[in-house]
Amino acid sequence: MQRAFRQIPFSFREKVTCRKSKPDTAERVKRIMAIFHYTVKIVGRSKGKSIISASAYLNGDVMKNEETGRISYYTSKKEVVYTSLLMCENAPQEWQDVPAENIRRFQKSARYKRADNKEITLEKFKLTFQKQRLWNEVLKIEKTSDAQLGRSFEFSLPKEGFVK
Repeated sequence: MQRAFRQIPFSFREKVTCRKSKPDTAERVKRIMAIFHYTVKIVGRSKGKSIISASAYLNGDVMKNEETGRISYYTSKKEVVYTSLLMCENAPQEWQDVPAENIRRFQKSARYKRADNKEITLEKFKLTFQKQRLWNEVLKIEKTSDAQLGRSFEFSLPKEGFVK
């Protein structure tokens, strides 16, 4: 038995030709239609990728790789609508806590001072700090050149499909 698979394009919009309201009309109209998009990728050392850079890019934030000292800046990326971190129940408590020293340093930064909603900005910083700490701990443990360090899940939902 043969199976047919349809490859979903990576662009969010694709030009589709469809008929007008009357099916007997021979005239066709070009419309732009949004398409659902879902991708899962493995981030590993074998392809020369950095899990910290990938995480900073996907979260639209700043993260520092403690192993190399490299800082990844992606704060100008505005497409990120939601981001979260799921940790196991038995994850070490120090991975979940953000030191008061780091919070005070962030509150003195220009990014915090120019923020409209300081409370949300501080919560986002804490979440980013937890992610940075988690990925740096993963890098300390996983030393092999073919290590699969993490997985990236990316969703794109069309605006047209939601009722307000």
